[in-house]
Amino acid sequence: MAKQTKDRILVVEDEDIARKNLEHILQKEGYEVVSVGSGVQAIDLLGTTTFGLVLTDLKMAKVDGMKVLETSRKLQPLTEVIIITGYATVDSAVAAMKHGAYHYVAKPFRIDEIRKVAKEALFKRRLQMENLELRKNWNKNGQLPALVGKSKAMESVIETVHQVASSDTSVLILGESGTGKELVAKAIHHLSPRAPKRFVAFNCGSFTKELMANELF
Repeated sequence: MAKQTKDRILVVEDEDIARKNLEHILQKEGYEVVSVGSGVQAIDLLGTTTFGLVLTDLKMAKVDGMKVLETSRKLQPLTEVIIITGYATVDSAVAAMKHGAYHYVAKPFRIDEIRKVAKEALFKRRLQMENLELRKNWNKNGQLPALVGKSKAMESVIETVHQVASSDTSVLILGESGTGKELVAKAIHHLSPRAPKRFVAFNCGSFTKELMANELF
């Protein structure tokens, strides 16, 4: 059996003691750790080296943690980013999450907290990578397992499913009873970034307007 590759983590921290502590904690967990003392160095590395996770301080000279986060999302979209800062304000936490940070940790951080969020972030990334691989390998001709057919109409449906699956938007599927609307919904879910999450089919016709609102909201 081939030896499993270690997860590689980039630590970006301009305080020497904090950086060394993070490096020590993560290496003890079995991760391959690369640590740098500035956002400038981090951005250079993100352009040349693949990381599973980035832990970055928020407040740094020249290039701050938000810029590191932005660059990581652009160059390595599947790499998770955790923001670490002593400036634990609600505004900065919300801004980091809106820009795609996986989590937000305030200094002084707890060892158990760092271990936990790093493990969870890397697990999420592995699920996304596995899903992408499955999507790539399943029927190279673009046919989806749940949707069978070679007519021009079916080919058009499959093409549309592929187009909308990657977008973060609501999709309305219309058709008579028995035409496969739920199968199409499941196919979209399977190809979307939300694929690791649960798909729930909800029959709105079985509820009154008031009861449906209570069930959903």
